[in-house]
Amino acid sequence: MDFKMISKNAQYAAEDVLKSHIETAYRAAVGDDACEVSIASAIFDKDGVSFKAIALIFDQGGTIDFTGLIDFDLNVMLLLPEG
Repeated sequence: MDFKMISKNAQYAAEDVLKSHIETAYRAAVGDDACEVSIASAIFDKDGVSFKAIALIFDQGGTIDFTGLIDFDLNVMLLLPEG
């Protein structure tokens, strides 16, 4: 299997758990139930699936870029920007 296929599979894995895990974790972390999150990129690493995501914030009319990790137990850890 080549790198392109592995990268594509990581992207699919992150998108599969987007609504059920990632978006839910992001909304809980920032207290915004109206935002939408999309996955910009994802890769497999030794800890799970690392991803870069974008949150569309409707009430502020902007976006927030953040990163995170989905471990092999489907726990989601987010690294949110300061501020």
